[in-house]
Formats: sequence, C-alpha cells, structure tokens
Amino acid sequence: MKLIILIGCSGSGKTYFANKFLKNHPDWVIISSDDFRLERDGKINFLHKPVSTFNTVDELVLDALKDGKNVIYDACNLTRFRRGRLFSRLYNYRRHIKVIGVVFRTRFKTCVKQDKSKLRKHHVGKYNIFLMKILSYMNTPKMTEGFSILTTPKSLHSILK
Repeated sequence: MKLIILIGCSGSGKTYFANKFLKNHPDWVIISSDDFRLERDGKINFLHKPVSTFNTVDELVLDALKDGKNVIYDACNLTRFRRGRLFSRLYNYRRHIKVIGVVFRTRFKTCVKQDKSKLRKHHVGKYNIFLMKILSYMNTPKMTEGFSILTTPKSLHSILK
C-alpha cells in the first residue's frame, strides 16, 4: 500500500494535482481535510476546530489504509508536528506502507492568484497564504520524519512506475 501526503500551502495546486492523479489512478482514494470540513461544518474554515479536524482526518486515512486502499492525503499546512502524530499512528503498519511526501513549492504570487480562482470551493486570502508560506519553510519535510520518499509533483509519476 501507498500513502501520498501532499505538502504545501493553500493555492499551491494540491487538490488540483490530487484530482488529476485520481483520473489516471482510479484505485486510489483522496482524503481531504477541506472535504471533511465542508461535510462537517457546511463550509471550509481552516481555523475552526483544527485539532479535532486533523485527528478525525488522520483516522479516515488510517481506516482507508487498513482497508487496503492507496491514499492521497490532501491537507493544507500539514505541519511537522501533525505529520509526526500521523507517523506515530502508522508505526504498526509502516513495513506495509510506502509513505511518499509530495512537496509543492509554488510561488507566493501563483498561490494568491489560484486562491482567487472562481473554480475553488473556498478562498483564504493573501494574508493567510503569506502566513502559510512562512509555516511551510519552518516545517520543511525531512526523510527522518518517516517518509519513504520525498519528491515533487512532476517526479511522482516516475516514482510510482
């Protein structure tokens, strides 16, 4: 089994990438913190109940993996702390799961432009994207966290072959 964790700030292209990936890999499932919030709250507010949100989304990821599914975890600003909590919960299954971190290094201006797109379900604004960019630099993923592979969106397809 494989778990792909998408890492990047809002507007970086994570959800677009996940949906495009799913078209070519229909046997995978996407577990999205935004979709969970939308279902639970009727809107996407990334500041509303963040701890319970991520705990529940982590559970959904674990349940899908236990069911033998390959999973794409689509969450904005998944910090090193949050990833560590997920990795600790994955510990008993690690030898059966390849964890791939896909890092989105999208330029700030591009994130802001994509955030304003009418195609998006929600908008977080320029200020929040700025804060997310700072957080992303402070929380740059490292192999020592528990990843099997760290890569970029462009390189992922060659890794999965």
